[in-house]
Amino acid sequence: MVLAALACLAVLVNVERAPERPLTQQPFPDSAEYADAAHSLAHGKGYYTYVHSGSRQPPRYPPGYAMALTPFASVGSYPRDVQRGAKFWAMAYVVVAVLAAWFLGGPLAGIFAALLIGVSPFARDSAGLVLSDALIATLTVLMLPLLQKTSKSGTRLAGFGNGLAIIMRLTAAINLIALLVATPRRSYKTTIAWALPALVGLAVLQWAMFGSPLRTGYSYWGVSSHFFALSYATSESVVKEGPFIFADKFNGHLLSWICPCQVGGSQSSLPNLAFYPLLLLSAFWVFSPPLIPLAGLLYAWRRRRDAVGRYTLVVVALSLILFIFYQYQGTRFMAGPATLLLVLASVWLAKQSELLWRRITARQLTPEP
Repeated sequence: MVLAALACLAVLVNVERAPERPLTQQPFPDSAEYADAAHSLAHGKGYYTYVHSGSRQPPRYPPGYAMALTPFASVGSYPRDVQRGAKFWAMAYVVVAVLAAWFLGGPLAGIFAALLIGVSPFARDSAGLVLSDALIATLTVLMLPLLQKTSKSGTRLAGFGNGLAIIMRLTAAINLIALLVATPRRSYKTTIAWALPALVGLAVLQWAMFGSPLRTGYSYWGVSSHFFALSYATSESVVKEGPFIFADKFNGHLLSWICPCQVGGSQSSLPNLAFYPLLLLSAFWVFSPPLIPLAGLLYAWRRRRDAVGRYTLVVVALSLILFIFYQYQGTRFMAGPATLLLVLASVWLAKQSELLWRRITARQLTPEP
C-alpha cells in the first residue's frame, strides 16, 4: 500500500511541475473559450466569452469544463488562476486512475497504473493545457470502481458523473449508453434520474441562449453541420490535430514506414479508420506504452459478462465507431477509452505478477525427491 501511494505521489509531483503553455500557444478557440468563460462565470458575467474580437459571445462548447474551472478563476490573477485549475484536474486524473486500478486489482495494480501514467505524456501535457480531455477521462474511469461493487449510492454517483461528462462534451453520451448496457435494468431509472439534472440544466441554458433546448453553441457559430459522414473514415479532408496538442513520445517513429508524411509525421498522416485503432493500441505512445492496451482489452473481453468488462468494451467500441466517422481527428478524443484500457491492463499485470510469484514460491517450498 505504501509503495502504491508513493508511486502515485511521484507521478503527481511530476504532473504538478509541468510547465504551463501560454494561452496564446494553446488550441484556439478551445482553450481560450474555456478559460475566458470560467473567468466570466467566476465574476458574475454569465456563461460568455470575450475572446472573439472583444465582443460578448456565447462559447461554442457546453459549460461543464468551464464550471469545473470556475472555483479556481475566483482566486488569483487571470489566466494563471484558470491554468492552476487545469493542472488540478490533470492531477485528479492520475489519482482516480490509480485508485480505480487499486480498487479492482489491489495495491500492485495501483503501482502499475501509476508507472504507466508516469512514463506516458498525457497527464503531464494535460497539466499545461486548458482542455477538458483529462477531466472527461477521469469521469469515464470513475465508473470502474462504481461498477465493480454496485450499490444504490454508487448507481446514483455513476449517473450524476455521466451527466457531468455530457455537459463537458456531448459525445460523452457514449459513457451513459455504456453504463446502461453494463448495469442491470432495475438500475436504469436511478442512473437516468441522476444524470438528468445536468442534462436538463444544459437544455435550459441552450434554450435561454439560443432559443431552443437542442440548439448548441456549435449551431450558433455555424459549425454544426457535416460533423459526421461515412466518407470521413478514409477521407483526406478530415481536419487533423496531429502531434501539435498531444504528441507521441516516439514522435511517430513506430509508424514512420508509412511516410512520406504530412507536416506532423505519421500522427498526422493516417485516415480515421487506421488512426484510431492504432492509437488505442498505443502505436502512438500518448496514454500508455505500446501494446499495453492489448492486455486491458484482453482482460475486458474475458470479463465481458461482468459490468466492468462490458462497460469498457462498449465505451471502446462506440468511441471508435463515433470518431472514425467524425470530421475532426484528434488524439485527445480517445483519452477516456485509452485510460480504461490502461487501468484494466494494470489490473491484468498485477494478477499475472501475483500468479507468477505464487508459482515461484510454491516451487521453492516443494521438497526435492
